[in-house]
Amino acid sequence: MRAIFQYTPPGQLEYLSAVEIKSIMNQIFSRGQRHELIPVFQHGRDAADYLLAHILAVHAVVKGDASSKWIAAATLDRYLQAIGHPQVFGTQYLDRDFLLMMEHKNDPQTLRDHNPETGVTQQPYNLNLVPDALRLAFCVPDLAQQKANLKDVEAGQYPKGIFHCLYYDLLPTSR
Repeated sequence: MRAIFQYTPPGQLEYLSAVEIKSIMNQIFSRGQRHELIPVFQHGRDAADYLLAHILAVHAVVKGDASSKWIAAATLDRYLQAIGHPQVFGTQYLDRDFLLMMEHKNDPQTLRDHNPETGVTQQPYNLNLVPDALRLAFCVPDLAQQKANLKDVEAGQYPKGIFHCLYYDLLPTSR
């Protein structure tokens, strides 16, 4: 059976079977606490975990949880990269060396011969598929802000504009 991980209180990873995960998911869904599962799968082990995180995030948005818009975009980007496709929203910032290792994981000669690179990239990234208006609807910064964010990361600073939506934009409309 495929196993995924769950953080345990002391910070250790505990591997769970698919049956145990399904049981936990049923309990969490019955309590309406989808957010507890999304990060577990978003930081999972493989494409199937990322896809499940995306499905859970979209479900949360459909149920009226606007705060899950950004994670829905981020989980899609991570899933696409895991299956060898470019991200489309621009939420994933990868270390250049990590990207090279991922792209050449089956080419040991290239891995041996390459010179370490420093820096961060959003590549591979299909910049043209999703318009900025749709990025903003998912609380993802537009391309201009993403370029500024990349410069901040390269300078060793935390980017100012990772999430585009303001807190009050995410509050329920019926107060």
